[in-house]
Amino acid sequence: ASAIRINIAEFDTQLCGLAFAGCFAQPGTATTLMPIREMMMYRVQYRRFATHESMVLNFVTDVGSDRGGIRWCELRKTTGSWFLHQEGTFAPADGLNRWMGSIAQDKHGNIALGYAVGSGSKFPSLRITGRKASDPLGQMTEAEIEVATGTNSSTSNRWGDYFHMAVDPVTDENFWFNGMYSTGGVLWRTRVAHFKFNNCLNPFNSTANTSQNNTCFGGSNGIITATPGGGTGPYT
Repeated sequence: ASAIRINIAEFDTQLCGLAFAGCFAQPGTATTLMPIREMMMYRVQYRRFATHESMVLNFVTDVGSDRGGIRWCELRKTTGSWFLHQEGTFAPADGLNRWMGSIAQDKHGNIALGYAVGSGSKFPSLRITGRKASDPLGQMTEAEIEVATGTNSSTSNRWGDYFHMAVDPVTDENFWFNGMYSTGGVLWRTRVAHFKFNNCLNPFNSTANTSQNNTCFGGSNGIITATPGGGTGPYT
């Protein structure tokens, strides 16, 4: 099949110019973090529903004065070609950068977005937001939740390549999000957040072994075991 062109709203990718270099400030250091402006983030997620096919994707964009926000889109196909179903830019007016996003949707069409957040006064941290399938198009309506709070700045301008939001293959509605943050003098920690839409968006942050949040998950509690599979840790 040949490539098709799908137009979306105008956006600006010139975060601190176009050089392969840092941009986003951190507390207490002149080292800035790379926005990874050159590409869509990991990964474009595809789903086939009963009435249509769908893909969700995201990338960082300049929302003004070299501040990073996340442009996200949902493409759909019913019959014929793919088309833009909805898009939005998530960038609350708080002066923070948001980048390194990962996006996915569950079997109901609810969409979850995880990403890095930080600024010259906020250490790089991890947050999530989302929208229910019935919400107004183009809006992330769920309150932003911080699932890991950083307390260190990075000594390198590379950060978090890449985060991952995925849907549990068994339930097809529980989300798993993992990303990089730093605390306690350790440059790289990995946080795993586990949550579900059930008229709520409550993150479940695994340590190594911990019980599910029964309020949001329902049913009997279970145990999630995180087994390090490479690297040096720590894993939280």
